[in-house]
Amino acid sequence: LLQDPAPEVRLAALRNVAGIMQVASSQVAQRKVLKLLQASMGKADPAAVAAKAAKAESWRLRQLVALQLGSVCDALCAKSGSPTASAAAAAAGAGSADAASTDLIWDCVLPLFLKLCDDGVAEVRDEAARTTSKALRAATPELFADPEKDNSEGSSGCLGGAKPVLSAKTSKLMQKLITNFARGRNFRSRMTYIRMCDSIIRESPPHVFTEHFMQPLVRLSWDRVRNVQLCWATTIAPHLRKGTGRLSSNADLVATAHRMAYRLSETDEKKRRVPEERRGVGGAPLL
Repeated sequence: LLQDPAPEVRLAALRNVAGIMQVASSQVAQRKVLKLLQASMGKADPAAVAAKAAKAESWRLRQLVALQLGSVCDALCAKSGSPTASAAAAAAGAGSADAASTDLIWDCVLPLFLKLCDDGVAEVRDEAARTTSKALRAATPELFADPEKDNSEGSSGCLGGAKPVLSAKTSKLMQKLITNFARGRNFRSRMTYIRMCDSIIRESPPHVFTEHFMQPLVRLSWDRVRNVQLCWATTIAPHLRKGTGRLSSNADLVATAHRMAYRLSETDEKKRRVPEERRGVGGAPLL
C-alpha cells in the first residue's frame, strides 16, 4: 500500500507506519517496512510528477513521512528491550535501541531524516526538524549520557571530568549537521538548524544542547540574512524567558539574544529614518 499509485491510499498507509513498526515481529519485517517507506518517498518525488496538483500532494506525502519519523524511532527503541525495561526507559525519556535497531536507524531512518530536513518545502523541513531529538536519541545514545554520572564514575582517575569521547560515526553525523545546516550556503538550511536546536532544547537534557549545538546557534545570531535572524529570535526567545524558559539561566545565550535585539531595533530605526531624510522642507521630496 505504501507504493500504491493512488495518493489517497499512500496517505492512509503512511499514517500507520509507526503502528506497523510496533507490532512487527522481526528485524527483517521492520527493515522491509522502512525500505518501503523510502520507496514511497521516491514515488512522491515532485521532480518525477508532471501535474501541479500531484506536486502539491507529493509534498504532503513527504510531510506525513516526516511526521512519522519520531514515532518510528520510539517504536524501534521500544522493541529493542523487554516490555518492563522499555516502559521504564520511556518514562525516563531515555530509551535507546539495541544494535540491530540502531543499524536500522542508521541505514534507513537517518537518511530519510536528513533528506526531509533539506526538502524544498518549508512545511516538510519544519516537521522533520521537530524529530531531531528523537532521531539522535535513537541513533546516538552516547550524546545523551549523563555527564554527572560519568564524572562520578571516573572521579578516582585523572580524566574523570573530561567529556566522553564520541564514536567516529557520531562525530561524522554531528559534523554533517553543522556543515550542511548550521553553515549551509542556503539560508533555509540555516533556519532549519535553528528549528533542530528548538527540538533539542525542548526534548533533550540541557548538556546535549550546550555541548554540541549551542556554539553554531550563537554564530547564527549574526547571520547576514534577516530571515535567519528573525527565525532565531522567534524560535529561541521563548526558551530564554526568565522563570519559564529552559535556558533562562544560560548567561551566554541571554546576552546573545540581547545583542541581537539591539541590532534588529537599530536596523529598523535606520530604515525608518531613510524615507524622512529623502524628503525636503514641508514634506516635499528632494530632487
